[in-house]
Amino acid sequence: MLLFGLDGPKDAIETKAFDSALPTQGLVVFEAHAQNRMRAWDYAMGIVKRVSGRSLVVEYPPEGTKGWSRFWKYGEGWPAGIPTSRSINVPGLVPARDVLTLLQKPQTFRWSPGDAGQWGGPNGWLEHGHGTTPIVLALWFFVAAFVVSWAVAQVMNEDRGPFVSEMLVLVALSPAALVLGGAFARMGGVGAWPLWLVLAELTLYLLAVVTRLATRVWWPDAHPLWGPSIVGLTTIVAFDPLWSDLSNRFGAIDADVPGAGVGAAVAYLAAGIAFAPGRWFGRGLVFCALIWGITARPWWVDGHAGLLVLPAVALVAAEGLFRPALLLLLALLPTGLWTAIREGVAWSPANLVLFADQIHALNLWQHFIGILSPGWLATLALVAFGLLIGTRFLAYRLHKLLRLDPRLRTFVWMIPAILALGVTEPLILPAFPVLVFAALIVLAYDGLRANA
Repeated sequence: MLLFGLDGPKDAIETKAFDSALPTQGLVVFEAHAQNRMRAWDYAMGIVKRVSGRSLVVEYPPEGTKGWSRFWKYGEGWPAGIPTSRSINVPGLVPARDVLTLLQKPQTFRWSPGDAGQWGGPNGWLEHGHGTTPIVLALWFFVAAFVVSWAVAQVMNEDRGPFVSEMLVLVALSPAALVLGGAFARMGGVGAWPLWLVLAELTLYLLAVVTRLATRVWWPDAHPLWGPSIVGLTTIVAFDPLWSDLSNRFGAIDADVPGAGVGAAVAYLAAGIAFAPGRWFGRGLVFCALIWGITARPWWVDGHAGLLVLPAVALVAAEGLFRPALLLLLALLPTGLWTAIREGVAWSPANLVLFADQIHALNLWQHFIGILSPGWLATLALVAFGLLIGTRFLAYRLHKLLRLDPRLRTFVWMIPAILALGVTEPLILPAFPVLVFAALIVLAYDGLRANA
């Protein structure tokens, strides 16, 4: 039995009175509504007691402006523990489209022990994702823009800027710190999230210092940012960005693939390839990434096979083989284009479809919301700042950097590559500003090195 406990406007569901005896088999849907919440619950419990088998009470509509509500399991036949939907992979968080499946076929879900008190439960993470995550991302882009602008000013003044160089490294490690901080919060509770973030940033920075010292000894020809990029890449591979502020899973707009997380992973991978002490080391990284993506279908693929081209694109760019014609191929990638042809195109705000045949369609609304993210706005502001203070001397320094070290062009090519791929895979459009800032960090860092 599925029971909707309506506490508020009841126009959302049309209900009929049912006073007859309850059937002993099949699915029955009831509504429990009353002006007083306690009376509504009394009515709901009265119905639950009359039903043999599983019962599920769903609170609807959600309280206030929340996009989620609660449910309660009653009766016999339920597995022990908390259900985990395979489409979301968060214990206790069940999409509305899976509620009937949970009631009728609970064995199709994974069931885990009830340890929500340890990691905060889905409610705590949803509140964090809706309230804190947008602020965190906006602050990160603001701080990154400030540090990059500071570094550019130092480059124009021909200063060495050792302190600013370290600030650039800290900013470059911040996406990985968000992922590691999320892993800490998953173990110790999301309520202490600021503490976990600071601890993660310090941990990664210390590791980056150690790797840079080791690189100077063993591979003196490697770029100074190669060590930090390997630290960041290892962190994102080892810990799932789903449990971080780079993920949209707990935000107001759910997405299968964390676009910002993909951007950070691609930036670290591109740096790991381009700045590696030897070409075969970078090629080995790409080979491992492709094998991992094909066999395990990790978070950065998750039903979007077209994203498997990203490691190969990073390698082609790092090897100096990227050509503008490849952008057209990425824009018309067979997997995404075939989805648009087979499933059609739809406009579904907040990913809420009106018809069942739109579930797998190419949602143009994702393109629209993707370019309204804080990262895009920060990127536009930084471009405006560059046009405002830009001089011929700055353009000359940039041209000189790209000419003296062709490896830097890797990041220049990855930016339009992500935009082209976003035509048929709009979920990764939030990766664009991340890659823009990654390119600016690398160019500013090398500009300061050239002043030394």
